Amino acid sequence: MIEIGDHAVKENKCFAMNFSAPFLSQFFKDPMTKVLPYCDIVFGNDDEARAFAKDFGLNTTDLHLIAQKVAAMPKKNTQRSRIVIFTQQGDPIILFKDGKIKEYPVIPISADDIVDTNGAGDAFVGGFLAEYVQGADMDKCVQNGAHAAHMIIQVSGCTLPEEKKLELELSTSTFNGGYIIIYYFGIVYRHCSGLRLSGSLGFRIQIFYHIHEKKKLEC
Repeated sequence: MIEIGDHAVKENKCFAMNFSAPFLSQFFKDPMTKVLPYCDIVFGNDDEARAFAKDFGLNTTDLHLIAQKVAAMPKKNTQRSRIVIFTQQGDPIILFKDGKIKEYPVIPISADDIVDTNGAGDAFVGGFLAEYVQGADMDKCVQNGAHAAHMIIQVSGCTLPEEKKLELELSTSTFNGGYIIIYYFGIVYRHCSGLRLSGSLGFRIQIFYHIHEKKKLEC
């Protein structure tokens, strides 16, 4: 992890981390402490963010302040400011970047249309990164993440249905190589051509790859 993090810093590559689950900051605090300085983007939901704040002594439960404090933690790559993004189920998405907080409304949905919320956070990350790697602005990245999450909670399980793929409003502009490293449950995955994974992380990458399935990604 540290070796890859050093490489990401040296080559100015994006390194992203998802808090993943509230218990991780408690039971894997030391690994998270070592990896966080390499992180250019930090994702989490409201429960994970508050658990992290408690375990890391941030002394607040306010998500705006938590995002600000996470962004201000030591960072190795000074060429990139840290972006912190917290989702809150039906409440607005919080984004902290370059000293400013911005909130984005989620896409409204009837309770009757919610089938399974498993994978909603992973879908958001996948949708966000699909635009981010193409240089899209934060508004478009968050919008795409919200759209992906909105879609996946209407189906059962962490699977991208064939009939739903075309509903993802993802750009198909050319992607000029590079890679993103995601820290997920203590494991590093690199987004490379031909990568196939199962489970919620695999679903996140499946969304990411949907727009690049005919394009080669180089590590």
